[in-house]
Amino acid sequence: MKKTLLLLAFIFAILSITSCGPVVESIYLDSMNLNGENVILQNRNTAVVGVFSSKKDSAIVAQMALGLSEGLETDFILPENSIEVFMNHPKDINVNNVNSLYKYSTISSNDVLFVMDSLKLGHFSMRKNYYFDMVVNNNNLYQYNVIMPVEVRVTEYDADNMTKIQHKVLIDTLSWVLASANKLSETVAFKKANDQLYPSLNYFGLTIAKQYSPAWTTKSYDFIVYLSDDKWNKAYSYAQNLNWGEARKIWMSLANTDNDIASSTASYNVAITLYIEGYYDLAEKWLNYSIDIFQFDEQNDLKLLIDDKIQSENSK
Repeated sequence: MKKTLLLLAFIFAILSITSCGPVVESIYLDSMNLNGENVILQNRNTAVVGVFSSKKDSAIVAQMALGLSEGLETDFILPENSIEVFMNHPKDINVNNVNSLYKYSTISSNDVLFVMDSLKLGHFSMRKNYYFDMVVNNNNLYQYNVIMPVEVRVTEYDADNMTKIQHKVLIDTLSWVLASANKLSETVAFKKANDQLYPSLNYFGLTIAKQYSPAWTTKSYDFIVYLSDDKWNKAYSYAQNLNWGEARKIWMSLANTDNDIASSTASYNVAITLYIEGYYDLAEKWLNYSIDIFQFDEQNDLKLLIDDKIQSENSK
């Protein structure tokens, strides 16, 4: 979606006379925001490691580990199956030992590990049984709510820095709602819930992923374009396709002309592309160059964004 606005009252006057002046075209981009100690997983080899102490625990932990892997891939917009899942016995990996984790990450060629261990799975219990307000074939359905507590620890490890990023003990209650035209004994109800245990554990893994996942927000970036000029339109077309380098080349070539407004706006556009790609110092230089030539309101908004990023990086 795009919106077109007139740049300034002053430029609006020029536009109304020439019908070929600059306008603002907005590009909307999704931005990833991480909370707390969470790290970006893009361009990093990541794996989920499930640690089990028995054959039964192996299958249970595997379902949660697969759910965690799938959830991280979805939330970080990573390719399917890009986050591997490994299953290990405690003798093969010590989650409390950084050197053990580093050795494992080196062997598996992964630099970020999510290690899932310390599984505690409770027993089935019945929360409540009662008539459900629904009639099927003239029969009331009995509804049963079976629950089971579950607890697991997840440790996130960064091999690049040989440090544990964070570890969390995650506690939840798995729940199954069963409906039957006939009364069910606890034994039968628990068996029916057990038949659905693996999908529920997989879903629990998906919810665990949310603890580490980013929040996505949409930001708009206002570019200035001369719609009647082929070079400006070509540069903007590159920008719309997120080809910042090619767009920047054209706007750089337009940043030193006899037309101060055109030169200033082209330099401003260069600064935006540099900001988007994370080159904040260069973005600041191009923005200052733009301001020195000619000033307009959009420069102030971009300056605030650049200053905030530079201050944030300097404080690290």
